[in-house]
Amino acid sequence: MHPPISASRRPATPGAWFYTLTASLTQPIFDGFLLESQLKLAKGVQLQNLQAYRKAVLSAFSDVEKALIALQKFTLQEKLQNDVVTASRKAFDVAETQLRGGTVNLITVLQTQQTLFTAENTLVQVRLSKLLAASSLFQALGGGWTPAGTLAALQPVAALQQ
Repeated sequence: MHPPISASRRPATPGAWFYTLTASLTQPIFDGFLLESQLKLAKGVQLQNLQAYRKAVLSAFSDVEKALIALQKFTLQEKLQNDVVTASRKAFDVAETQLRGGTVNLITVLQTQQTLFTAENTLVQVRLSKLLAASSLFQALGGGWTPAGTLAALQPVAALQQ
């Protein structure tokens, strides 16, 4: 009596080993084109990712440079505008003293006061621009804010993990 033939057990024929060997040797040759194209695809994706990374790095450096230049510009402008406010305040004080002495009229004092207020207003605008430039620099260097509106760097680590 012969044992029953199942799917897991094949009958041994004299040429079966040859066909098995031939199939296992030729399979990588047929799959070679697929493997080669997959390698080319992977290299292309890697090159694309490298270019995106380079672009992001250059953009980040550019953003930091622009923010540094703006901060430097507004810092200088703030110093100069502060000098203008000081001179305008001095001119207003002189005009007020001259008004009390009766050497100038009220229109002159009001004009110097308006000049002082304009200079102070400009100084506040320059300070705002300087703070915005500092904020842009902070953001360009990787800083940020949480949704609550507080600085992320000032929060304890445990609060960030929640």
